[in-house]
Amino acid sequence: MSHRTILIDGDIIVYQQASLHQTDVEWSEGITSTLTFDGQAQKAALDQVERYIELLKADAAIVCLSDAKRNWRKKVFPEYKANRKNVARPILYDRMREILADRYEVSQLPWLEADDLMGLMSTDHSLVKGEAIIVSIDKDMRTVPGKLFNPRKADLGVQQISEEEADLAFYMQVLTGDPTDGYYGVKGIGPKKAEKILLEAEETHQGFWRAIVQAYEAAGMTEGDALVMARVARIIRKGEYDIDTKTVTLWKPKK
Repeated sequence: MSHRTILIDGDIIVYQQASLHQTDVEWSEGITSTLTFDGQAQKAALDQVERYIELLKADAAIVCLSDAKRNWRKKVFPEYKANRKNVARPILYDRMREILADRYEVSQLPWLEADDLMGLMSTDHSLVKGEAIIVSIDKDMRTVPGKLFNPRKADLGVQQISEEEADLAFYMQVLTGDPTDGYYGVKGIGPKKAEKILLEAEETHQGFWRAIVQAYEAAGMTEGDALVMARVARIIRKGEYDIDTKTVTLWKPKK
């Protein structure tokens, strides 16, 4: 029987539980305190991981956390997540990370986000023993080939994302951007229009890229703009991060 490891998006658990377990109390006009419920937050975070382990009958769990200080995408596109710079982290943010690291195996690599860690370990079978399943509610993880479980769509079970499906989802992301992360793709192109553009393109990597560049140019942008957005949208896969040198190989269109 195959050894099953689940790769859990720890960032979501950290933010979710830290945010849910703090509240502002206004004592009088202009005087406000923030109360945190540490014990409840810790229990909720650990219970969440345990639920995933039990639900998926996992032999092992790896909690993936972003590098809290460095992000390679900001070197490519300085405005990446700039829309969040004035949003304060929940007070229990660091404590939640510590709690998860105390109880479970945690993966963190310099410059990488949790998404990248899950993508890397899901596609590089030398890094994880046996079967690997990504556990995340983030739609970006559909751009990674491999097995995916979305807790918000538990009725779908463990989904197998083929390389072709992952590549198509990635190309769609290049067209639509991701406003949540502060990069916007082509103005006016949403999922339906992006899908139509790609369906009408030649079904090769070169064909998809030509269609993307044409869409960017039609909007008054350049192939260079499209390349920056593609690199930001790319979730790291096998061969795109060197663990020894701690460097990312930026995505390039296939020739």
